[in-house]
Amino acid sequence: KVTFPAEMWHESSIEMVSKCDELWIINMEGWNNSVGVKQELKAAKLKDMRIRMVTPRGRDYKYKEVINEIVF
Repeated sequence: KVTFPAEMWHESSIEMVSKCDELWIINMEGWNNSVGVKQELKAAKLKDMRIRMVTPRGRDYKYKEVINEIVF
């Protein structure tokens, strides 16, 4: 399990998302509990950005609307 202080990444990750055309999420255990991923998803949804997921093995697929289950 990888952990970093949320405040360490917040500004830079939101800045990076704001410059992207798509947001890719690595579908690994705990991604949906990550404060940082939640913030990035919120920023991407506000931009009406395409969201994709990729498995650790590299298989990509469209992001399912599980974002509705995540509380921001």
